[in-house]
Amino acid sequence: REESLFDVRKRLVNEVERLRKEKERKKKGGTSQNVTIAVNMVAKRSLPKDLIKRGDIEEISAEAFELEHIFLDNMGISKIDNLECFNKITHLYLQGNMITTIEGQEVFEKISSS
Repeated sequence: REESLFDVRKRLVNEVERLRKEKERKKKGGTSQNVTIAVNMVAKRSLPKDLIKRGDIEEISAEAFELEHIFLDNMGISKIDNLECFNKITHLYLQGNMITTIEGQEVFEKISSS
């Protein structure tokens, strides 16, 4: 598949932002934090902002578990876990993270078979 200029630019911008964040963390004397995927993280990035603003936890959870596309790119994630509750997931965007651990690999089997 041929990448459009827009896709190339977006990928480069994301990579520059990831490197900038990593440099800031190192400057503060820390290393990459252990960041694990959580439902609130998925909701903030993948659900409509007006739904999040309403703050109805049950509605947000119900909508989050129905997501087919989950956007978790450039979030400093080091561990993939806690995705088994997302039964309808077909696309998972994880680029620009520092993933070192993957648990619950059956989620990826569902994604690749859909």
